[in-house]
Amino acid sequence: MTDQITVAVIGLGWMGAVHSRAYNRLTHHFDDCPRPVLVAVADDAPGRAEAAAARFGARRHCLDWRDLITDPDIDAVSVTVPNFLHREIGCAVLEAGKHLWIEKPVGLSAADATAVAEAAAAHHLRTAVGFNYRAVPAVRAARTLIADGAIGDITHARIRLFS
Repeated sequence: MTDQITVAVIGLGWMGAVHSRAYNRLTHHFDDCPRPVLVAVADDAPGRAEAAAARFGARRHCLDWRDLITDPDIDAVSVTVPNFLHREIGCAVLEAGKHLWIEKPVGLSAADATAVAEAAAAHHLRTAVGFNYRAVPAVRAARTLIADGAIGDITHARIRLFS
């Protein structure tokens, strides 16, 4: 396993800021993974990428995401733009040879999601969709209980998240 992975974020609204912050804190919570290094950010709103780069420590920022995905120093990209752009940008990221983290939904239709999945398979790249609760300790504990058969056969589940 390499000790770091270089990452970029496309879309610096609320969710893009969450991703940027998470990359900077990931090893505080999970010490058994490569250290993500946020190297670039892109957003088409004037000033937003520049401000995010300064806030989160990215060395590069740009207005056009197309400029970002050609950077050979980037291993993986988070796509946190509005949903209608997910397919276009997700496929372009994969075609540029970058691993992809894409927020849900992957697209506006099953065809959009299939196109992104096919691009990932064609280029032998890893992808993840932003279902944030799958690594939460309580979810991991529930997964273990179920896998071990400790609570019998599950026929129904009701889950409530309190904040």
